[in-house]
Amino acid sequence: MKACLDLTKGALGQLKKTASNPSTSPADVSSIKVCQEVYESAVDDINGASEAIAARDVGTLQTRLSAVITYFGTCDDAVAESPGFKLPLKEDDVVTLNKLASNCMAISTLLK
Repeated sequence: MKACLDLTKGALGQLKKTASNPSTSPADVSSIKVCQEVYESAVDDINGASEAIAARDVGTLQTRLSAVITYFGTCDDAVAESPGFKLPLKEDDVVTLNKLASNCMAISTLLK
């Protein structure tokens, strides 16, 4: 989960940097802001998932991780709906984020 959190925070930093760059078009800033918002929510939910582990609350853990997966999908959808826009993140990082979140969820289903 830490790897997912660290990579999400790094991606969030890159999104903020690109959104504040004056050369970024307003249309692209709009898409970036969607991703920025959901990545911020993902950070909150990953932290919440960690707290749920400490509390041995599997239901909350799974809810939080499910939300993280949904957030990453929401960003992907925002990018897909913006013709010509390319997310200012490495494609490998985006794929890795989705895999990390899915792996965390898969592991959580083994907990009791």
